[in-house]
Amino acid sequence: MLGLLILIAMVVAVYFWQKSQESAKISNKSRGETEKSETPTYPQIDESQLNDDLSSAKGIDYRKLRNCLAAGDFASANKETVSIFNEFIYLSLGTEYNRYVQVKHTEGYQRSVERIPRTDMCTIDRLWVKYSNGHFGLSVQYQIYASLYEKHYYKLLEFNRNEKINMADQEIEFRTFDETYRELFEQLQLNHEAQLIPNSSAPRGHLPRILQCWGRWDDYIHLNILFKRVKECLD
Repeated sequence: MLGLLILIAMVVAVYFWQKSQESAKISNKSRGETEKSETPTYPQIDESQLNDDLSSAKGIDYRKLRNCLAAGDFASANKETVSIFNEFIYLSLGTEYNRYVQVKHTEGYQRSVERIPRTDMCTIDRLWVKYSNGHFGLSVQYQIYASLYEKHYYKLLEFNRNEKINMADQEIEFRTFDETYRELFEQLQLNHEAQLIPNSSAPRGHLPRILQCWGRWDDYIHLNILFKRVKECLD
């Protein structure tokens, strides 16, 4: 009788031990899946299948930007582009990611932008345009800007002519500039309240989003400085 009780006790012990092991496995699997979901994953790119000109006059490695774009990861590509422009302007990538390039002093910012090498500007734009099928890119943004500027310029000239208004060239330029950027910010959804849209549902020219735009006059000036350099480099 005693032997039977000991045998039953052993069977029960083995049963509960097996159950505890199964529970532990389930718990570990669940924890592993949670950790996996919280850890950012990056698509693997076979770089041997990519044939892009990654030239840089400043020794910048554009493979990360190219790989993000090739994988369609436009959010990471925008982050990388901001980091690159921080290096151009402030000579440091920094250890923390900034969502936008923070313009501290307009004159210093302008001098830095004017020194961005043509080679690098072309490489960045070429990658964005290629892997977005022409939907994103610095040149795409500039083309939209130039088209809007021309529209508002001739619209104002026609209004002045019809209304017999004698407006100085400087005022015409000022008014055209103001109207152009107001429409550009709205059309491209560049205002700071707007969320980054890292896919093809975004307005054409929405990315890369490099500068923080609050809709202030300084924002127009800063973006115009960048567009001027884009035009010089890509013409």
